[in-house]
Amino acid sequence: MSDRPKPEIQPIHSVDWDYLIVLDACRFDFFQEVYEDYLDGELIKVRSRGSKTGEWLVNTFPGCYKDIKYISGNPSINSLGHKIKNRYDPNEHFEEIVDVWDFGWDKNLETVPPRQMNLAYFSNKKENYKFILHYIQPHLPFLHLGPIGGTFKTGKKRVKSGNVDKNVLKDKLGVLLEKIFDKKAIWSFKRVLDIEPTTPYEEIFRKGYLEDILKHYKINLQKVLNSVSNLIGEINGKIVITADHGEALGENGIWEHPSGSELDVLRDIPWLEINK
Repeated sequence: MSDRPKPEIQPIHSVDWDYLIVLDACRFDFFQEVYEDYLDGELIKVRSRGSKTGEWLVNTFPGCYKDIKYISGNPSINSLGHKIKNRYDPNEHFEEIVDVWDFGWDKNLETVPPRQMNLAYFSNKKENYKFILHYIQPHLPFLHLGPIGGTFKTGKKRVKSGNVDKNVLKDKLGVLLEKIFDKKAIWSFKRVLDIEPTTPYEEIFRKGYLEDILKHYKINLQKVLNSVSNLIGEINGKIVITADHGEALGENGIWEHPSGSELDVLRDIPWLEINK
């Protein structure tokens, strides 16, 4: 095991900010590589309190934050009263949650484009509130490839139906199973047997895009940073750009972002401060 010290915990409550921009599944290493093409500011690496959105939210916002409006592109964070892990209702923790994941949904892409997040903010901005804007990207699906590998369509259906804990067992087993088995070997075996893909990256593997997965992830990050840059050009105050968690792209045989993982690419995330 490495003796390298871990970065500081994401300092959301110890740093003053007016706007907290959350990029879903954004790794620090990719962000560090491209952010200067879009943004100016002081970047450090911080440690997320979770490796999945629900875990991060529960651990990061345990209290009641009546000065915060949450502009949410992620169905897990919604105003419908559905609880995370049967105990945490996001609607009880923030002054308001704006369900962009619902009204801003693009049926062709099966996700929320970043431009919709910008529009939602300007339609809901108010004085004397802090804002969290939670963009989907760089999380799957990759905008330039269409809906391939999309997971939020399923998440949206679960939230709308009220069955939000459907994948709890999968999350608990995910870390263990992906440490034991070689995912590409399993996917190849299933393809030979003509068994339907069951995970986003397995679908990407079937479509032939997996070999260039780092490039596709980077493009998705660049697309959201372009929209974030446009937003920042129209607002003033203390702005922080960060993430809920990272994304595993095959490291240690792990893909996506199973909960309960301490894998560095899942926990190490950006913290970029911008003063305007």
